[in-house]
Amino acid sequence: MPMNSVFEEESGSSIILRAAGADSGQAAQSTKQRNILVIEDSKADFVLIKHTLHNVDDISFKVEHAALLSDGLERLGQGGIHLVLLDLNLPDSTGLKTFQKAYSHASNVPIIVLSGSDDRSVAMDAVGQGAQDYLVKGKLEA
Repeated sequence: MPMNSVFEEESGSSIILRAAGADSGQAAQSTKQRNILVIEDSKADFVLIKHTLHNVDDISFKVEHAALLSDGLERLGQGGIHLVLLDLNLPDSTGLKTFQKAYSHASNVPIIVLSGSDDRSVAMDAVGQGAQDYLVKGKLEA
């Protein structure tokens, strides 16, 4: 979906991406909405992820942001999240322990690990422990 055919509706730390011209009712009927929680301390990386999601067709995303793992875990506890994009290095948690804590709070929610490092062993460990995938920041594509 071209960027100019999508608009953002901000509400606190949530951003809903919808096709231009679609009202809330249309978006719910004509597209699938998925609630994504991005646990990422870098605002620049969060913006990059948000813009990457613009390129996905036929799905409306409600993107929520938490800069700390503790805030992300609190939001996960409220339910309604379909996918977590999780940075491994946060101010309050680092490395695979970050994934393990998130997974223990929401093992039924797919978690995709994000990292600035293209470390194959960390990727294999994360996936082996239950992560759906491991993506390297800067190499993200829709």
